[in-house]
Amino acid sequence: MSQENFNFESACKLVGIKVSESQETLTIRTLFNPLNKFGLGSLFFLIGGVTVGVLSITHSKEYFSLIIGSILGFGIGTVAILSILSELTSYFKISGNNLELRNRLRLKTERLTNDHKVKMKTRSEFVQLKSQPGSGSYFRIIELYISNGTDEHLIIGFQTDEKNSSIANQLGNDLSSMVKNKIKSL
Repeated sequence: MSQENFNFESACKLVGIKVSESQETLTIRTLFNPLNKFGLGSLFFLIGGVTVGVLSITHSKEYFSLIIGSILGFGIGTVAILSILSELTSYFKISGNNLELRNRLRLKTERLTNDHKVKMKTRSEFVQLKSQPGSGSYFRIIELYISNGTDEHLIIGFQTDEKNSSIANQLGNDLSSMVKNKIKSL
C-alpha cells in the first residue's frame, strides 16, 4: 500500500486498532489479535505457564519442586493474562470536554482544555536474532502522547514491520490530526 492509495481502515486493521468518531466522541481502541507476534507469544506463555504449574502440582514428589514449579508456572501464566487484559481493555476517548484514557490497566480521566497538545513520536528499532548473528528485522514504532503542559500520557502505541513504515507514519499523522481537531472544537 503506497502513500497515494492509503486506506485508513486497512491501516488500522494492520496495526490492530479501531477508531470510532462521531460529532461528540472520538475513541481509539486496541484490538487483541491472537495471530500476530504479540498474541501468539502471550498465548504461548499462558499455556506454557499453566502447564508448568499444573504439572508441578500433579507430578512433584518434593515440596521444593512443587512450590518453585507452581510459583514459576502460575506466575508466568498470570503475567500473560495481565498482558492480554491490558491489550483488550486499552483505549483513548474524547467525549465532549472529557478525556478518558485506559492504558496498562489504569484508568485516567481529566477535563480537556485547549492547553492540551498532541505529540507523535516515531522510531525504528532493529531486533537481532542471537542465534544467527547479522540477521534480524526492523520495526517502526509509533506512539501518540497527549500533554497538558505538566503531565504527558501515552494515547496509543503501535508497531509494524519496517516495510509498512510509511503506512504507520501516515496513520499516526491522521490520528494526531483527528485528536487535534477534537481539541480545537472545544
